[in-house]
Amino acid sequence: MLDCAIKFRKVFPRYALHDHSCNYCPDDDEWEKIEKLLEILKVFKATTNIISGSEYPTANLFLGEVQRIKVLLDVKSESLDDFVKSMVANMKERFTKYWGECNLLMAIGSVMDPRLKMRAVEIAFPKMFPSDLVRDNIGKVKDIMYQLFEEYLRIYSSTCNVEESGECAFPINAHGGDVTSSVMNCILWCFYGLPIVKKDNLLVLTINAIGLVFELLYLTVYVIYANDRKKRLTVAYVLIGEAILAVGVVLVAMLAFNGRHRTVFVGVLSDIFNIVMYASPLAIWRKVISTKSVEYMPFWLSVAGFNNGVCWTIYGFLPIDIFILISNGLGAIFGFIQLGLYGYFYFNGKDTSKEGKKPSEVQLSNQPAGAV
Repeated sequence: MLDCAIKFRKVFPRYALHDHSCNYCPDDDEWEKIEKLLEILKVFKATTNIISGSEYPTANLFLGEVQRIKVLLDVKSESLDDFVKSMVANMKERFTKYWGECNLLMAIGSVMDPRLKMRAVEIAFPKMFPSDLVRDNIGKVKDIMYQLFEEYLRIYSSTCNVEESGECAFPINAHGGDVTSSVMNCILWCFYGLPIVKKDNLLVLTINAIGLVFELLYLTVYVIYANDRKKRLTVAYVLIGEAILAVGVVLVAMLAFNGRHRTVFVGVLSDIFNIVMYASPLAIWRKVISTKSVEYMPFWLSVAGFNNGVCWTIYGFLPIDIFILISNGLGAIFGFIQLGLYGYFYFNGKDTSKEGKKPSEVQLSNQPAGAV
């Protein structure tokens, strides 16, 4: 209303000359005060319009607008005009009452804006708080962001949705287990396929040698591009441990056993690691049963694991090789159970497809980053 009235500043005195019932007309000094008041109120109006918008999210805009008001009040509080100084003193008192402490929700909203991230609070807080509190308040925001991340990690790190290309602690193989365990499995089966362990087993040697090459290439890419240095080191340490174990198995087999006994020794170890690989999806089974959803069980990888077990089981009969037959027969059974579990919960469990497509309730604004 004052914004409209000031446009007719020269009209009011003339109107008072024609209408004697107009008993009050602002003088020049009062109009100057109104102008100074409007200069402040326009900022409040702009801020109110921005953060009360309904066509775009506003959570990431609060901090910048509050900082904008704080800077304005600080500047005006140093004014030489007693009227402005007195008025702003009351405003600053109320501002400090409501916004004097670090508002974590407001800060998190700005940090979540990928255009600014932590830069939002690093720029805004020095202008909003005393210098002795700035570092502590920024530390509070960092701590709460780490807590939020750790909570997210705690909820979702037990399993990884491979279909959505989530990143797990270890890369996943076709059986739902990690590739590092498959590397050891392939090494042992390559050794089992050598003529010095069992003759006429060339197919076992070639297939597992090819698989070993692919898995090592896969792990190489993973180590190069994984974001977490701790995960890269973990994979490297596991591979070193597996290499030492493989060397130990070869030395023991060659020095302590010969003939049929060597075949049995290597075959039993190969079966153990093969069964472990096939049984690795048990954690995913538990997740599927507890959530009554197949979201965490990739269908095509389950089919691949089942087919692998069936094919090697058939090969174990031609001719009969008890070690190939036992572990892969169990693998085929595990794969069948996994597919049965998938089918049951796909048709009778929770439907998460719609939930997955539901838009996020808090999104980023298309508005400019503002004063931050």
